[in-house]
Amino acid sequence: MNSVEDSAHLPCTPNKLSGIEEDEEEEEEDKEEEKAPDHRFTQLQAILTGLPQHGLLAHDHSRLCLACKLCSNRNSNEELAGRDVVEMELQTAKFYYPKFADELRGLVVAHVTRDISFFVDHARKRIFSSVRGTHPAVPTDLGNDLLIAFGFAPSRASYILQDYIEMRNLYPNYLSFGSGHSLGGAVMHEVASQLEKDPKYAFSRVDVFNSAGSPLQRMRSMLENTRFYSHRVKGDLVSFFYCPPGESIEHQRKPQFGAHGLGHFLPSREPSFHEIMEVHVYRYFGCCSSRKLEADFAMPPCSCQTPCQNGHG
Repeated sequence: MNSVEDSAHLPCTPNKLSGIEEDEEEEEEDKEEEKAPDHRFTQLQAILTGLPQHGLLAHDHSRLCLACKLCSNRNSNEELAGRDVVEMELQTAKFYYPKFADELRGLVVAHVTRDISFFVDHARKRIFSSVRGTHPAVPTDLGNDLLIAFGFAPSRASYILQDYIEMRNLYPNYLSFGSGHSLGGAVMHEVASQLEKDPKYAFSRVDVFNSAGSPLQRMRSMLENTRFYSHRVKGDLVSFFYCPPGESIEHQRKPQFGAHGLGHFLPSREPSFHEIMEVHVYRYFGCCSSRKLEADFAMPPCSCQTPCQNGHG
């Protein structure tokens, strides 16, 4: 059986990974996927890609409760900047993904906007730029989705391009890596293509996940200075027509996630010590957070029948 690496160059609208039979077992597919070049780095990019979305939730204090992540008991006057929220999620990721703790520990949240987060690793001299995907409560996101559907470049790219150039000027000698999911992938595609000819700003590598595309999408030439990887899940309609300016890798779908979800590309998540203790402590009180964690990590169901006073089940 051919590996993912063997089938790197695919047609513009790939709907099946050539060389891989559809009836092969998922376990075998995962093993082949792990043999792909820089698979670990791809997973690191996926972890960072999921962090910018939290910057939009900077004023959603209910999710910051240590006792119960679904219950609101914080002072509504308290405010956290988007950078603080993304920093907190970065620290949490070290516990969820302990195999990546070393890489994540070395990152500093350098700058956060509503659309992009920048992470800097001074020891390894690397910059990571992660663009968030569509949020249904943000009207401009839906407008950008429509632009992509009709074959136009997303307008968010112009704002992010300027933010990136300003950040890149601060660290001109660092290697630069970009990533994005869904709408974020399409935005990163546009930014990377515009910067391709300028060695001062061009990315070293870009990974996009289930990037949004359209049959009306304007064709771009393959990038020569940037290693561009498009990661897609079988059955994802949003990325079906996406035409990457680089290599395309199709991943096996994980049944616990929807076809378009970022979870297909993330490493296996492990509960932190705090969450394990939280489950046992709040089982006694029947709090809803224990039930959420049991679902997240497939823990034995709670025997407590006390209903959640906040109406979360």
